[in-house]
Amino acid sequence: MRAPSIMSRPRIFRRQADRAQILAMAARLTEDERQRLMGEFYDELVSKHPQLASHFSTLNLAQQVRKLSATLQTLVAFADDPRTLGVEVIRLGIKHSQRGIGSSEYRLFATTLASVLARSQTIVRYERARRIWLVELKAITVTMALVDNA
Repeated sequence: MRAPSIMSRPRIFRRQADRAQILAMAARLTEDERQRLMGEFYDELVSKHPQLASHFSTLNLAQQVRKLSATLQTLVAFADDPRTLGVEVIRLGIKHSQRGIGSSEYRLFATTLASVLARSQTIVRYERARRIWLVELKAITVTMALVDNA
C-alpha cells in the first residue's frame, strides 16, 4: 500500500495534538540546533546505509547540512499549507530526480530522518514522535517521487 501524497493526507491526522506539538517544537529549533540535527542525520544515514554515500561524495557536506536545515524550516513552516508546501516539495523532487535519487532512497532518508527528529524532542514519546515524523516525511517523499514517475 502506497503512502498518501502531501496533497491527500487525511485532515483528521493533521489536527492531532501530538503532531501540532511536534511541529511547534521543530519550528522553535534554532539554526544551530537544526544544523546539529541535520549533521547527525547525515552521519546516521551514511553509517546505516553506506550504499547512499555515493550520493554525497561530490557534495560539500557542510553546505548540504545547511540546505537540509533550511528545507526542514520551510517544511515545518508550511506543514498545514499543502499548496505552498507542494510547490516546494515538487521543486525538491525535480532536483533530486536529476541527481538519480528516487523512491528507494527516499524511503531510507525518511526513516532515518524521522528517527533523528523524534529523538530531538521531549514532548511526545519517541515511538509516537517517530511515527508522526514518518507519516509527514512519507507524504513529502511520495510527492517528490511523483516527479520520478511523470
